[in-house]
Amino acid sequence: MSDYPSSGLPSEEQIAALAETALVELVERLAEQAFQGLPDGVTADPARGPVLNDRTHLRRAVLGHLRRALERQSGEALRQADETVAHTVLVVEDDLGDALLIQDALDGGPTPRTVRLAPDGAAALEQLLDPTRARPDLVILDLNLPRVSGQEVLHAIKDDTSLRRIPVVVLSTSSAPADIADAYRAHANAYVTKPHDPDALALAVRAIDSFFLSTVTPG
Repeated sequence: MSDYPSSGLPSEEQIAALAETALVELVERLAEQAFQGLPDGVTADPARGPVLNDRTHLRRAVLGHLRRALERQSGEALRQADETVAHTVLVVEDDLGDALLIQDALDGGPTPRTVRLAPDGAAALEQLLDPTRARPDLVILDLNLPRVSGQEVLHAIKDDTSLRRIPVVVLSTSSAPADIADAYRAHANAYVTKPHDPDALALAVRAIDSFFLSTVTPG
């Protein structure tokens, strides 16, 4: 199965250009409103002496105030982001329908999640071993995967000193005692039998998310 397509979102450069355009338009409107009917240049204020009232200086003043306001808002946004960390979850699932159900369940939770999908074991290992990618905070792993099995992925994670601390939850349709025992022998953090009902699957995924990313204190 090929990688799932990603949704098209505006780039940071496009967002910055749109924000710059909106800011310039706002400043121009403020300048027109503030100096409507007034000439450019200097006026005399008996209390303060000469006062600049030209549009250029007003634009500079407005931009300065806006920058300070944006810095305050950015600081608050960063503070809030620190309080509600957007944890990353790697979902290793070859069934696209199940993968999307799991993603929807994670996206619909009370705290933000970044969900990455891997359609097979080889794709999962490529992501996990890629030094340019941040490590996920949780791996939800199916066992019956093409190319590289879930058991092999689990062994690779737990045998790697840089990956073994990542919690791995096996989410599989198999309820065979041998599969469960093998997963725990390979140091899976939990084994959950995947429900066939979509609503039950969503509840199970949210329970996994809540326990490992909200309740448990990471080591």
